[in-house]
Amino acid sequence: MFTFAKWMFSRRTPWLGLLGLLLVLDSVRAAEPVATPPLRVGVYVTAPFVMTGPYGYNGLAVDLWNAVGAKLGRKTEFVRAGSLPELLGAARGGRIDIAVANVFVTAERAEQLSFTQPWFNGGLRILVNEERQIGPLSLLHDLHKLGYLTSYAWLGAGLLLITLLLTLVERRLDKEFPPQWWPGLAISFYHVMAVTTTGKTSHKNLFGSLGTVLAALWMACSVAVMAYVTSTVTSVMTVNSITSRITGLGDLPGKRIGVEAGSLSEDHIARLGLDYRAFPDLDQAVAALTTQEIDAVVDDAATLEYFDQQHPTLPIQVVGKIFEPRKYAFALPLNSPLTHDVTVALLSLEEDQTAGKLRTQYFGADK
Repeated sequence: MFTFAKWMFSRRTPWLGLLGLLLVLDSVRAAEPVATPPLRVGVYVTAPFVMTGPYGYNGLAVDLWNAVGAKLGRKTEFVRAGSLPELLGAARGGRIDIAVANVFVTAERAEQLSFTQPWFNGGLRILVNEERQIGPLSLLHDLHKLGYLTSYAWLGAGLLLITLLLTLVERRLDKEFPPQWWPGLAISFYHVMAVTTTGKTSHKNLFGSLGTVLAALWMACSVAVMAYVTSTVTSVMTVNSITSRITGLGDLPGKRIGVEAGSLSEDHIARLGLDYRAFPDLDQAVAALTTQEIDAVVDDAATLEYFDQQHPTLPIQVVGKIFEPRKYAFALPLNSPLTHDVTVALLSLEEDQTAGKLRTQYFGADK
């Protein structure tokens, strides 16, 4: 017998089935793992730690991070920064999850960022122009500064006066002497300079014994003049060469120094009170060095050594010992929970020799 209750149940059955199916699908979807977003990894290009290639970023820091990311099971989304201050600022502001580059650990930075286990021992060194020589303008500047150019001017005026007097005498006493002024002055100047520079001359003796004595006195004076000029020029060049040579940190006072803006080298050179010029990157600093706009570049030792190796045709050389030794680490936003996991992964890579092999790959020896 068909009743109203049976009729209502028959109408509800399809809807109840559909509701049950939806509940089952929702429970299955809730049980599925949520996709983990990739880590935003900030990089600042500075060889050999971060470099660009045909297949993306590479370099010691990038390769080491890729090994860390593999251990963490996390994908990476690289975010390029235009400068080191920009990179660290992005990490401080939480715009990236981690900064991957040759970042020195300092007390000041540690107050604003969290750092992982250090993975590289670094420091600062000096890059110089190995073909830097004393140019004519530099020599003239130093001669003027020491007052030698004034003395040379007086000597030159004396030689011109003697040339004029000799010409006047020759025109009166020597019938073969050219009657025109310019040819006569040229001949007299030649004889004066010959005696001054060589102590010899083929000039006629028009005054007998008196002329011989005067010629002897003039030759003696000429020797003294040449000795004075030679000694003063030589001494200035020697002093200039010694004072312009840079072999270490102690030679930097008084020199024009190039640094990378926002780097440890800028902080250190500024703290020493030295004269410096900040450049956006190392390439521009080296360009200024090769054109002698600056006398030296102070930067990360490993970066300078690698740059020197990769540019054998440039007249540059890394000199001096490492100073201001520091350690590299990855930087994260302050108190980032990711710091612990990355540090553990780095320690694991040190223990299984992966980190050491990467350092050897880029530097030829385990740093």
